[in-house]
Amino acid sequence: MNAIKKTGRAYFDQLKWGLGALALMWCLAVLDFVTRGSLDTHGVIPRTEIGLLGILWWPWLHAGFVHLIGNSIPFLGMSMLLAAFGRGVLIKVSLVLWFGGGILLWLAARPGNHLGASGLVFGYLGYLLFRAISERKLSSILIAVVAAALYGGLLLQLVRIDPSISMEAHIYCFVLGAFAASFKALR
Repeated sequence: MNAIKKTGRAYFDQLKWGLGALALMWCLAVLDFVTRGSLDTHGVIPRTEIGLLGILWWPWLHAGFVHLIGNSIPFLGMSMLLAAFGRGVLIKVSLVLWFGGGILLWLAARPGNHLGASGLVFGYLGYLLFRAISERKLSSILIAVVAAALYGGLLLQLVRIDPSISMEAHIYCFVLGAFAASFKALR
């Protein structure tokens, strides 16, 4: 019983990062609402000077509450699954996706304003699936199966063409997540 308490407490400590990141997204959404959309232009705008600053903000900003609501549950669910590997893995993978994804968006995305946490969600999914493939441990495989069962339908969005959705963020972060899974330092 004591071991279960310790495991539960350790898991919650690891999960705090995901909960904190989600709280940040909601605070920024409220601030954006109060300031009548003043933050909406701070995503990654490819190949522009101002767009470089968007690399710092793109996954935390959303184009309204509907966009944020749509990303909140998948973000929390995927960060919970990733947290099962430890807080360090969650943070390192998130940083790779955040900055790597932002840089790739700035360099190679179509013109527009790219923002939202769905890039992180796709990156987490890519990481979990490819970690299971490369590691071949039962725990990794079980986590990947849960991720695929809950969020595998998201993979269909990798090929969906919609000018209002940053397909590039989804694709780049999924590939970055898969790539990150191959590095022992990110396990």
